[in-house]
Amino acid sequence: MGVLITSNAFYPNIGGVENSLLYLAKSYLKQGVSVDIVVSDVNLVNEKVLSTYEEYEGISIHRYQCYQTVPKYLKPFYFLKRYIKAAYLLHKLKKLKKPEITISRFHTNVILAKLVGLKNIVYLVPGEVSMQNCAANSTSNISDSWHYRLRIMLDLRLQQFAMKISDRLFVFSRTMQKQVLDSVNKTAVILKPGVDVDRFTPITEKQKQKLKLTLNLPQDKKILLIVGRFVLAKGFIFALESLKYLDNCHLVIVGAGDEEESYKDYVHENNLGALVTFTGVKFNTECYYSVSDFFLMTSVYEPFGQTILEAMASGLPVIAFSQSAGVITATHEILTESDALFINELSGYSLAKGVISLINNESEVSSLSSRSRRLACELYSWERLALSLLQQT
Repeated sequence: MGVLITSNAFYPNIGGVENSLLYLAKSYLKQGVSVDIVVSDVNLVNEKVLSTYEEYEGISIHRYQCYQTVPKYLKPFYFLKRYIKAAYLLHKLKKLKKPEITISRFHTNVILAKLVGLKNIVYLVPGEVSMQNCAANSTSNISDSWHYRLRIMLDLRLQQFAMKISDRLFVFSRTMQKQVLDSVNKTAVILKPGVDVDRFTPITEKQKQKLKLTLNLPQDKKILLIVGRFVLAKGFIFALESLKYLDNCHLVIVGAGDEEESYKDYVHENNLGALVTFTGVKFNTECYYSVSDFFLMTSVYEPFGQTILEAMASGLPVIAFSQSAGVITATHEILTESDALFINELSGYSLAKGVISLINNESEVSSLSSRSRRLACELYSWERLALSLLQQT
């Protein structure tokens, strides 16, 4: 039996979707199922030109050219060429490997897979385009230009078409299920994603202090952690604002993106430099989870939130904004009121008050930590997800 997994980006790019491709592929290999991954050659991590074929941890990766270095004004002319190359690659693998199932995490790849005649196409929806890419959730420097609005509208129509023509639709949360139903009047099946509980795991206090030295983090501060892309939807600005009301905390921000300069300007203007560490993109994120004391889930829009699972597996208490704060996230589906600290007002001040309340309640911190780890181990398995995708198609 063979499985073909496709999306727009993969290793060395980092993100929830990219990680899901990796762990799904690993899970199928463990089950004796052959796996091929088809993605573009986009590289947002470094300057390395990615090869058209590569084997990574036993996984066969096939890449089509995305013309990343082409000047912006020429990119519309290369749009069609990019997807012709993708379709050719999918068709080639259809003939050579004859996969019994195709799992896609990107809408245009669903359409291309259908066009070349691949069967049993599963669309594991990462998020709704209109919500993910709207100006309010992406970057503050996006102009309200006609070509940007046109691109969003085109992407939305393509995603809706992909949802309609896919053989099966899967999502990770009720939030996403409702968005899909509202968008195309088609019911998606909810499945739980996984988390690597061997990679993301708690460490002792002695190990934590040693790791703080290695990572050049203060020994005498509580470490607050946020992880993700620097876009407005992640709400990182609230974590930065909270530092103005916290005396004994240090914020670690793992990631990169369009809002980075804006965040660094804010830190400079408010004299917060000694209280923040920007790590950039990291492949060893487990180290930062292990060394931290609290995980801040500050997103205002998040269809699921893989970083929450990584924090839970690491035994970190999660502090997040509640739905009553006006956010659209699936955090309440992952954690109940007794499993996390929910903040009912969308502000840095309220976030800081939440942090202080936990710092002053060691027994509650210990309880949240142990419950987080237990839930991650019991409920979230990549192997279970991989098997479910096969069984329900």
